[in-house]
Amino acid sequence: MGSTASQSNNNELLPYVTTSAAADEDTASLVGKAPYRVTFDSKQLVGPMESDTWNFGDGEITQGPVASHVFISEGTYAVTLIAKAKTGEVREEQVIVNVTSRQ
Repeated sequence: MGSTASQSNNNELLPYVTTSAAADEDTASLVGKAPYRVTFDSKQLVGPMESDTWNFGDGEITQGPVASHVFISEGTYAVTLIAKAKTGEVREEQVIVNVTSRQ
């Protein structure tokens, strides 16, 4: 992931929405235990755009300004947002999601 942004340990707003994440403030990354649900908000990353495509790095892709996804398996995933404006501008942003086992 209510708030539209998650907070890191030093209370800085980060560019995504999540309900249960530990954020690494030096790299745009999240850490959680599988199954790990995260909700991303493109407006926090790039502002309002005409189209937003999310690639979750695990074979799943969706569209829309807000996207929720559950990471089932342990691993490191590069979540990529490709956002297009009416002007033709294309923005790409990435957040790393590290999923650990439930143990």
